[in-house]
Amino acid sequence: MKRFKTFKTFDIINIINIISIINLLVIINISVDAAAAAVDYNNYNNIIECNGDSDICDLYFYQVTFAGTHNSAAYNLKYDCNILAESCFLKANSNSCNQQYETCKQNRTTSCDIQTNLFKNWNPNYLHWTSDLFNSICKTSDVLCAAWYTICQKARNSCELLRDVCENEVPDQVLKCLWENNDGYPIKRQLEDGIRFLDLDTCQVGNESVVFCHGMGLSRALGADLDSIFLDIKEFMEDNPNEILNLGFGDYDGLDAPFVANFIQNKLEYHFVNGSGYSLMLQAKGGDDGSFEWPTLREMIEINQRIIIWFGPLYGWLGPLNNTRKDWVHNIESHYVSSYTYTAGDLTAQQLNDSFTKWSDNSQNIIADDLKNFGHIRWQTIDNTVGLELPGLEKSLKHKQSPGMLCLKDLANKINYNLLDYFFDIFKDKFPYIFKVSLDFYPQSNLFEVVKKLNQLNVQKFKIN
Repeated sequence: MKRFKTFKTFDIINIINIISIINLLVIINISVDAAAAAVDYNNYNNIIECNGDSDICDLYFYQVTFAGTHNSAAYNLKYDCNILAESCFLKANSNSCNQQYETCKQNRTTSCDIQTNLFKNWNPNYLHWTSDLFNSICKTSDVLCAAWYTICQKARNSCELLRDVCENEVPDQVLKCLWENNDGYPIKRQLEDGIRFLDLDTCQVGNESVVFCHGMGLSRALGADLDSIFLDIKEFMEDNPNEILNLGFGDYDGLDAPFVANFIQNKLEYHFVNGSGYSLMLQAKGGDDGSFEWPTLREMIEINQRIIIWFGPLYGWLGPLNNTRKDWVHNIESHYVSSYTYTAGDLTAQQLNDSFTKWSDNSQNIIADDLKNFGHIRWQTIDNTVGLELPGLEKSLKHKQSPGMLCLKDLANKINYNLLDYFFDIFKDKFPYIFKVSLDFYPQSNLFEVVKKLNQLNVQKFKIN
């Protein structure tokens, strides 16, 4: 087997004519070896299909574009009513009702003394006996505190009622509208259809578990456990030995980030590392200069390491001080740019269009910054999605109403065709590597056609004629 290709700044020679950055490379004094980045298609006689396409088998991993979904496990969700009730409790009282009752009595005693002293200061001595009488009565009567205790208990009962209403009466259409990016298309179906990048959001539940979910805090809805999804993925990968798959763990919700990170990593190891220690997950070798050695898709298939694991913010919580991070966990930030970093606040198709256009227009500065800060050009992504604002969510759920006028599906239908084609046009000549294209409701889109066109361009850019 030939040695894995090292991905570093030398790789960009084949796309210089396309992205017009030759002057930039000269300025920063980078020497380029034209032959190093090219792919020799004559190395292998037995051509097989890789992700359904024989043309991309001998492209290095980072030279391939993958079709992906956004919030891939966002289906069959259940709104997290416990979070809603806990928020209600916090608003009703920060401590228990008993503690508040005792605090009330203590504060009342202090208040009685203050009122008594004020009375004495403003009245002659012969009336001071009345202030002393007031002070005595004030300190021995806790009618007001007892009344507050009753109110406090009723407030807590209301929070429990809210939890019950939430668990039993939040309409399914509200969940599908606001949270389910892939309603009707579970992970298994996505894989069968050709999705090769799964974007997986996770939420901590109590102190013992992590599940797939969508949203954070009061706006989170919970989905399947990790085991069930990983079993579906493992079955698919075993049945389809020529497929390469990316698993991205980006957003998470939970107070204990190290717990969430280690929980996910342990589950991955349990499902995708066999008893003898052989891993189905690829470990890309890092270089001292910040480069990484990535194999071709064919090589990944031959060694049967066909799953690539990506961690976002959770990556830093796995070590390395406590040496808990596995070598097959890769850092998103070091390798590719999630377009969410510059489109996170976009709520309309026009806003999304403006964000991508601005990013593309600034491509040369972005590439220069990558070379300066990372030592290589990071891969770009086209995450063709817009978000929903959920104002008054708690109030809406109490009244069994949808807090939004538009659903995720409505928004996706506005951007999944024309805008996706536009983003393809403005990115293909500006950036050398487009790692993935992902969106919501992919069946109502031309996702696979766009990815196919990008990979055809990738073959043209990196193939030796």
